[in-house]
Amino acid sequence: CRNPDPIFRLSAKMTDKNYWLKKWQEKDIRFHQESFHPQLRKFGSTLPGGTVLVPLCGKSLDMIYLSS
Repeated sequence: CRNPDPIFRLSAKMTDKNYWLKKWQEKDIRFHQESFHPQLRKFGSTLPGGTVLVPLCGKSLDMIYLSS
């Protein structure tokens, strides 16, 4: 079932692997943060221990934080 909400619609270019390959080759990875996510830093200590699912988009330092 497709979600009709526009926020969930992806443009054709975003589903094209060549679009993302070009981004990586040109080092246009603005979605990569140089530090842990600010909300993780703020609330991370309140998370219970255990398994965590980390949806990825690029590189993530958050996994290092979560594994410690």
